[in-house]
Amino acid sequence: ATLHALLTGSPPQETAHDLAAAVAAAHRVAEPPSRRREGVDPELDAICQDMLAVAPEERPTALEVLQRLRAWQARSRPAA
Repeated sequence: ATLHALLTGSPPQETAHDLAAAVAAAHRVAEPPSRRREGVDPELDAICQDMLAVAPEERPTALEVLQRLRAWQARSRPAA
């Protein structure tokens, strides 16, 4: 949810109440960041979506996320 908010400026499940947001997160697939904000890198979009999978077993581990973000960062750095 934090990565989604950083990419879009808003949480993945917007509701008027925190409890409603928690229920929505447990039962609905979040809208991809790229649908809310133009220009989101497709790889970051995919990482974010994977992290927000409804079923916990479908979410990447922290190590997998770290590895994917480091790989993205390495590819995204401008040439020196």
